[in-house]
Amino acid sequence: MSSFQKSRTLINSCRFAGRTPLFTSAVDIVNALAAAQATGGIKREMARLLKPSLLVVDLCAALSYVELGEKARGNRAVLTPHN
Repeated sequence: MSSFQKSRTLINSCRFAGRTPLFTSAVDIVNALAAAQATGGIKREMARLLKPSLLVVDLCAALSYVELGEKARGNRAVLTPHN
């Protein structure tokens, strides 16, 4: 089963249980938060993201941006894990 199919199954199960899911991409979250901050609506946008019972974040496009950033920086690490 692919990641997309697993996400879809999880979302459908959440809906069946009467919960509210939200499926979005990490890129969309960053863009929405940046736009909200620019217009003074950051609290409203955070509330929108925190309202669902389940938040499923697609990282595929974000990972592409990280890879591009690494290439642009000469393959140096762009993100460092916090332990």
